[in-house]
Amino acid sequence: MLALAALVLAGALALAAPALADDAPSQLDVWDYQANAGQAAEVEFDLFVTPASPATAKATIYVPAGFGLDTSKPAGTKLGDVYATFLSGSAAVKGTGSIVVDNPANYLSQTCAPGAHAAVWVLKVSLGGVETDVPVFVDPAGADISRTAAYTLQACFANPATGNGLRLGDIDLDLTAGLTNASATNVHLWRALVTPFGADGTPALGGTTELQAFVPLPQHLTLAARYIRKSHTVVLSGTVIAAGGPRPGQNVHFVASPAASFASVRSFGTAQTNGNGQFRLVRKLKATTYFDAYMNIYYANSCTAAIGTAPCTTATLSPPPDAFARAVYKK
Repeated sequence: MLALAALVLAGALALAAPALADDAPSQLDVWDYQANAGQAAEVEFDLFVTPASPATAKATIYVPAGFGLDTSKPAGTKLGDVYATFLSGSAAVKGTGSIVVDNPANYLSQTCAPGAHAAVWVLKVSLGGVETDVPVFVDPAGADISRTAAYTLQACFANPATGNGLRLGDIDLDLTAGLTNASATNVHLWRALVTPFGADGTPALGGTTELQAFVPLPQHLTLAARYIRKSHTVVLSGTVIAAGGPRPGQNVHFVASPAASFASVRSFGTAQTNGNGQFRLVRKLKATTYFDAYMNIYYANSCTAAIGTAPCTTATLSPPPDAFARAVYKK
């Protein structure tokens, strides 16, 4: 993984991932909003399945080695939020809901992920006013993959041909409890195996593909806003650090708002990091302004070795959490 970290952070990257569209590839995107090694984590992972793919039967997310996950939470505990898009033909049906712990004993007869499990989470998604439950089976990773993964999360989806006609388009999980970041300074690799339904209505294992997401820890984007009264300009500056080193040649984007709520925003420009991961942008300023600096997810040029026999098709690199600053205007 150290060699992988050097390769990824050296800038061997494609362009930033575009807004997801019908022709976008299936991908796994991961944001770690508490991006400090060894600390309690708030992680968002977004699994997008291109509409051209067959309906998804199962998606297995591999939590990287070194991460901790609490499987002892009692039934009824809310762990976070879920945002989803399901497809009915070419129409998109959007929904929101919660990630809730359930009793594993209630799922001993299911066939998607047979056997007993350390924990079961249920994604309770309201779609058009109707609740759709997606079970997620949580287990420590087996000894055969323990150097790569700490836990597996197996999400099982209903066959649209025999259920409500809806197939997975995009599912976004914001896990706010129960997860702890790995303590190692490194680029940690999240994976997802996506298995489609076959023509016979059962999971087609031969059609499984792997998606990867690289997440550096720790990773920080800093921002300072310095107002220069003489020229009525603001200097936005900072540094991007990932896995103990700088991220050179990366675009940092800025939006501006007249209020700390950022209820109304406008684009304020882009700066690129230098070899030390530092950036600087100078612009005219006409009023006291709040700034949000952010980076996009990038596509990696290639995957690392797949975890099994399924081919990896897409790999992404996670951005750091946003940074905020204020510049006070003076005449």
